[in-house]
Amino acid sequence: MMELQLKKKLQHIGRFAVNNSKVETITFEDGALADASGISEGAFLLAESLTKIVLSNTLAFISDGMFYSCSLLASIIIPKSADVNDTVDNQESYFGNCTSLTHVYIESTTYSSTQIANLQYGKPSSTNFYFYSENSNTDGTHWHYDSVTGEPVIWTA
Repeated sequence: MMELQLKKKLQHIGRFAVNNSKVETITFEDGALADASGISEGAFLLAESLTKIVLSNTLAFISDGMFYSCSLLASIIIPKSADVNDTVDNQESYFGNCTSLTHVYIESTTYSSTQIANLQYGKPSSTNFYFYSENSNTDGTHWHYDSVTGEPVIWTA
């Protein structure tokens, strides 16, 4: 298994940085990209072997097309620190052609409806978006961290 671990000192990931690679897992160390320009458009474009990505909890923003065609990626947590494009001009799909993507967990509780629409634009029909809530919310669109495993869990009745 090819794994890429990105360290705290990382300042930027350029366009098409992992394009067409055999990397299966990418893990960001906490603090990576916190004070930087972030991750360029299409940084993980066509990373068709990528099955798991753990973004830094200090990531400043994510770019359009960042995960386009990561066909084996099944779920992702967008950290609350990560800003999302709030414009609709030249809209590109963040998760288009991510055919295995079923769960996008969003930590932020402050994204605008436009930012949410931008994240959802072009997504596969099998992809569901869940919004973080510390308090039980059983409407089927909210999640929390499991107190034992630290994994995301969808609130249920």
